[in-house]
Amino acid sequence: MDLLTVKHSYAGGDLIALLPGLQHIYQKTGHKWVIYQQIDFELFYYDGMIPATVNSEGKAVSMNRKHFEMLKPLLLSQEYIEDFREWKGEAVYIDIDKSRDSRTIPIPYSPLHYWSFFIAPELQCDLSKEWIHLWNTPYDYSDKIIVNRTERYQNPYFQYYFLKQYESKLVFSGTEKEKKVFCEKWDLDIPHIQVNDFLELARYMHRCKGFIGNQSLCWHIADAMGIDRVLEVCAVFPNTFPTTSNGYACVYQEALELYVHKMINK
Repeated sequence: MDLLTVKHSYAGGDLIALLPGLQHIYQKTGHKWVIYQQIDFELFYYDGMIPATVNSEGKAVSMNRKHFEMLKPLLLSQEYIEDFREWKGEAVYIDIDKSRDSRTIPIPYSPLHYWSFFIAPELQCDLSKEWIHLWNTPYDYSDKIIVNRTERYQNPYFQYYFLKQYESKLVFSGTEKEKKVFCEKWDLDIPHIQVNDFLELARYMHRCKGFIGNQSLCWHIADAMGIDRVLEVCAVFPNTFPTTSNGYACVYQEALELYVHKMINK
């Protein structure tokens, strides 16, 4: 079987946003993909950013070893992916890093999913079609809304006090710190989903009632599966929007509360 290769050096959410193009090629040709990921690639997002992942020296990186290992089971569960490997200088068919050339690519303000299309037009595809597929998930969260809010890419004008009325329906997904910050700030006491990897998280999300989050890996997984979801759009880097069905994006508090209410009472 002929395999296709792609190199990626950025964060997990960015990698999930690349996958629809890989699925598209597989469905057309039958060729599976080997994804080469650069680990501990140092980067700078914006002033005041609280990094989601750091290396052993505490410097911000796009993906560290832990996140690589947590992503691997989810990626390998997809039919169109043969393997997920650390990049060690191998030549590849597509180098997605070329899509980060801000002299030619309109980043960071264009939709993230299109960045790979600009440098590899054969990847362009119908983004309304789901590209993470799960079957026989063991968790039934059909009465729960999963919340994830990272410390990056926030809308500073949003408040989540209104979630108090839905407290019994909420669970939080993210780090201990993210959960602590979120609950203390908005006076919430909600359970915490703790997982060993992102396949396990996706299984929780697959059968949940809905998802609330900002621009993050968790959002991209929810988007890839087409579950009911509400996105907090970051006005500084508005490059993430719903693609599959059942998604809402908002920049105003009134819209946030309206969409969440509709989702919970659906």
